[in-house]
Amino acid sequence: MMVDRPISVGDFVKLESGQEGFVEEIGWRNTKVRMWANNIVVIPNSKLAQSVVTNYYLPQQEMSVYVGCGVAYESDLEHVERVCIEVGEEVRQTFLGRFDGCSSAFRQTGETRWLADLYQIARLVLDRAGVRQVYGGRYCTFSDPDRFFSYRRDGQTGRMATLIWRA
Repeated sequence: MMVDRPISVGDFVKLESGQEGFVEEIGWRNTKVRMWANNIVVIPNSKLAQSVVTNYYLPQQEMSVYVGCGVAYESDLEHVERVCIEVGEEVRQTFLGRFDGCSSAFRQTGETRWLADLYQIARLVLDRAGVRQVYGGRYCTFSDPDRFFSYRRDGQTGRMATLIWRA
């Protein structure tokens, strides 16, 4: 591992076992990888050298982002919908002051209330950060039962994931 350098500290890798994480340390005997749950997997270099490892930072470090949204099951869904979508003038002004071009992400619903398109805002912020591949956020999980489950719509839970990775 030390001579060939197929991975470096800071790289995002997927191990043959399916585990994914960031390389924290490469020593003479072991390599440490920090998983998403913030735990460290210690892999003997002799074993790592004989396994297939996907290094998402090679040949170049480029980031892809999937934008999703989730709400805890125990949340008051009517309250969540109001506070997640409708914002006050002070929030709108904060975004307008920080990000040029985001005024189209807001639609006025009252004298001082606005509906915020969170996906459009997220795309704008990510674009400013250099992220060019942004996926998701184009569909409404509530109004599209053929594609998505919705606890608000169906009263039944399911699984959803939000992912950010470096390709």
